[in-house]
Amino acid sequence: MDFKCWYQSRTIWSVIIGLAVSSAKLFGFIIDPLYAQSLTDFLTLITIIVCFIGAGYGRFFAKFRIGAPEFHEKLQSFLKREKPDNE
Repeated sequence: MDFKCWYQSRTIWSVIIGLAVSSAKLFGFIIDPLYAQSLTDFLTLITIIVCFIGAGYGRFFAKFRIGAPEFHEKLQSFLKREKPDNE
C-alpha cells in the first residue's frame, strides 16, 4: 500500500475548503462551488510546490548523507579496488 503525507491529499484539502466555504456562508458570504473546487486544486498545487522547495532546501543544506554507512563503505572499497592485470 502506498502512503502520502496528509497535505498531499486532495480529500483533506477538499474538507478544509468545504469547512471554510461553509463557515463563510455563516457570515453572509456566498461562494460558488466551482470556485471552491478551483481553490482546492490551487491550494493542493501550492502545497506540493512548497513541499518540493522545502525538501530541496533541506537536502542541499543537510549535514549528513542519506543511506547506511555500511553501504557507503562497501561502495568506496568497490570503487577503489585495483583491476587485475590480464597479461
